[in-house]
Amino acid sequence: MSSVILKKKDRVKNFEDLRGCKWAVNNIKSLSGNIIPLLSMKLLGESASFFGHLLYSGSHLKSIEMVLNKQADAAAVDSNSLAMYLSRNPQHASEIYCVESWGPLPPYPILINKRLSESLKNEIESSLLHMHKSDIWRAKLLQFGIRRFDKVPSMVYKKQKEALDSMNGLSITPAYY
Repeated sequence: MSSVILKKKDRVKNFEDLRGCKWAVNNIKSLSGNIIPLLSMKLLGESASFFGHLLYSGSHLKSIEMVLNKQADAAAVDSNSLAMYLSRNPQHASEIYCVESWGPLPPYPILINKRLSESLKNEIESSLLHMHKSDIWRAKLLQFGIRRFDKVPSMVYKKQKEALDSMNGLSITPAYY
């Protein structure tokens, strides 16, 4: 899930109200931080000139800090990153307003080197799929907001790829002639 966050503001009721704002982008290739906002702008019939000024943060964490420090008016950040940040910095929870959420997004894939033996790959997969059943590992997972690992059908990632392909040629930065 991707969340659009900003410091508490009365005038902002939805994503459209962010027209002309200073927008923090973590990474141009980020699904939650850039691609989903681009898709939302496209659905609104907006162009890259929607935002008044773009700031490149380099990470979701830095985007959150830029919003809190008033360097940026708003940003789209990964909801897991936001939850982890707020769990470690609860004093900032009252300062952040989530104006919109997009998702759910596909879970992060876990990749295993194809050169490993099949038996080792199967052992790694089995360990990940069953680790939540151990009291010790369940506690460690919960520290990071993870309840368990599960197999995800490849169709989920295919839909993500189709969404990304539909954004081909769109840019968050306006073209100047």
